[in-house]
Amino acid sequence: MIIVKKHCKLLNKSFKELVQENKQKILNDKRELERIEQRIEQRYVINKPAS
Repeated sequence: MIIVKKHCKLLNKSFKELVQENKQKILNDKRELERIEQRIEQRYVINKPAS
């Protein structure tokens, strides 16, 4: 019964609202931001053209 109510709440929100909530959670989580920065840096090092 609880699962059904929780599921209905998710259906009442638009995709855009869910994305915005997720974005806010990530921006407020310092560890998550550091993890994202590391992934970006790894991509940059891998894709960096040789000079």
